[in-house]
Amino acid sequence: MTLKEKYFKREGYTAFQLWMFAVTLDELSKTENELSKTENKSKAASLRERVIEFSESAWMSARGTSDEKKDLQQIIDEVTCMAID
Repeated sequence: MTLKEKYFKREGYTAFQLWMFAVTLDELSKTENELSKTENKSKAASLRERVIEFSESAWMSARGTSDEKKDLQQIIDEVTCMAID
């Protein structure tokens, strides 16, 4: 099951944020040509900033489960690779 599917089925603020990050990451990974890759690098960098900001938020510190934090780190790792490729 993908992260997009996993968090689509869940309720709550954290699940919504993770689902949105996963959907965006999925869209960015559907690159078909070099022009899209260049455009996606800046989008990936922007997404990375927002995911990191959320992962370090007071909300995640107080309410995030270890599984959610692990999934956030997975998203950060994937989007970091996209931003630098």
